[in-house]
Amino acid sequence: MLGTIISNSKLIPKTQALLNIDNEKLKHIIEIIHKVRNGEVVNLKKLHLPSTNPLVIQNGINRYKKGELSAEEILINSKNYSQDFLHEVFNDFVQSASGEKVMQYYKDFLTKESLMLILDRMQSEENPLR
Repeated sequence: MLGTIISNSKLIPKTQALLNIDNEKLKHIIEIIHKVRNGEVVNLKKLHLPSTNPLVIQNGINRYKKGELSAEEILINSKNYSQDFLHEVFNDFVQSASGEKVMQYYKDFLTKESLMLILDRMQSEENPLR
């Protein structure tokens, strides 16, 4: 029920001000929103939210930044993320992925910055792109 409410709502509560409310169910939801907005990773499975829900998307970004999701996992599910974030992820990806993997995604995410990173890797002796 709470998942349905969240999934069909566009609430942007001032979470810090609402953390002391008496209703436990609402307090729990506010705590989740507060944590996700502050960069924490939260288990959202109990809420049964769709993958397109902004809270789920932000939680995915948080998981990536904490190392719980790989760049490739983000690129595979690219429809859920903004182009700016995807370009940031692709830049990270090209710094360590194989040439075959880079070729798999470059058409969708290549920018001048990522091209420069690829060219740098091609000339690198330490971590060459192959």
